[in-house]
Amino acid sequence: MHRLLQRSVCWTAGLHTCAVATCPSCCCSIAGGLQPRDHVTATMMKLHWLAVRQRITYKLCCLMHGVVHGHAPEYVVDMVVPVSHLPGQSHLRSAQRGHFDIPCSRTAFGSRSFSTAAPLAWNELPADIRDNTTTVTFKKHLKTLLFNLAYGPAFL
Repeated sequence: MHRLLQRSVCWTAGLHTCAVATCPSCCCSIAGGLQPRDHVTATMMKLHWLAVRQRITYKLCCLMHGVVHGHAPEYVVDMVVPVSHLPGQSHLRSAQRGHFDIPCSRTAFGSRSFSTAAPLAWNELPADIRDNTTTVTFKKHLKTLLFNLAYGPAFL
């Protein structure tokens, strides 16, 4: 329902004018029956929707999980490099933990690229979540972690 609702709201709001941060708020307002000036945080928690920043992290980490387990397309795999594949760094602790190299970026725009943001998000995950081999279990634990980061553990 979330995707259908989001598409219809974005379509009616005019796709070119619908900002990324406001579209989930619009969807939440409609799904929760909120008034225009009501806050959407409580409704987002009730619907178990992640905030925008956590949704981006969720998508990045899901793609990285596919890279690690061989489910991602080749062009995505080519964008990231495990630390263990770097010359002279295979003995490092980060290589043993399955971390990926985070390339240096000179601009804020460059730091938002997939090749920088995805390894950063992946490396920040706890090892018990990163080590999940099944996609369903990984997504479940990842969403729980990100939900706790967004709203606090008291709201589960």
